[in-house]
This record gives sequence, C-alpha cells and structure tokens, in this order.
Amino acid sequence: MIKVEIVVTNRQNMIKLSYMINNPCALISIRGTYDSRPKFKHNSNIKRILELCFDDVEEDRYPELAMRYEDAVAIANFVKSLKDIDILYIHCEAGISRSAGVAAAISKALTGDDTYFFERPFCPNMNCYKLTLRAFGLDVTPMELLRLDNKINEGIRKELE
Repeated sequence: MIKVEIVVTNRQNMIKLSYMINNPCALISIRGTYDSRPKFKHNSNIKRILELCFDDVEEDRYPELAMRYEDAVAIANFVKSLKDIDILYIHCEAGISRSAGVAAAISKALTGDDTYFFERPFCPNMNCYKLTLRAFGLDVTPMELLRLDNKINEGIRKELE
C-alpha cells in the first residue's frame, strides 16, 4: 500500500507552497468550472499534478457542476500510480470541502482511517467522498454516512457556541 502524507490546503496557499516545496510530492488541483488554472511555480519536486474541474456542490445546480465518477476514477488511478512521493497535496479554492472530501476518501482507502478530515476546519463534500471511495472499490453504508454527517454538524455547532 502507498504511504504518503496527505495535506489539504486552499488555492492561494498551494500557489505559495509551489515555490517552497523541497520534498518529492504530487498534487491534486481542484478548481471550479469558471475558475482559471492556478499558476504554480515550476518546481522539480512536484513530480505529478492531476488537474480537475468541478464545483463545490453535491449535485449539479446550473451553472455549477458536481464531481463526476470519472473524476473520482482519475483520482484513484493517480494515487495508485504514485511512487517515491512523500506528500500528496490536495487543494480546492478554500481547502475545506472538495479537497477534504477527496482527502478523506484517499485516507480511508490507504489507511482505513478518515477521521482527521472530518474534524474542523474541514467540512468534506460528501459527493466527493462517496465517489472517490467507490473509485477505490470501497463503499460507505447509510449508517456510516449518518455518523459522518452528525460529526460534521457537531463540529459546526461547537464552532458557533
């Protein structure tokens, strides 16, 4: 199994990081339908980049497009092909929802544990989570989804108190 540190961040921070990365890494870059491509510095330590384009929605809501199963398959294939990589960076615009959903599923597939990505400040996009899990050949039960949803809502409630 692949051993890699998974780091979730936002678009602006990832652009800054691209200037400072000094260990072999890979990057999953998620942008919205109408967002421009991030301008990362060419850095020889960024060994591979997977660029995806979908919005932070659970299902299509014109004009926004949700993640597709094909995106999740691309993610699973990308991760399975990684070699000699210390860190996998995953970013979306805010680094909270889409990237956290993808990261949680990758973590679950690689280690069996997704707990970290269901803690604040993350609020995983559950469509991204479910599709990516499925692309890795895993499934999530309705009871598990309910537990995760309750965990997210509990974190939000605590933050509002």
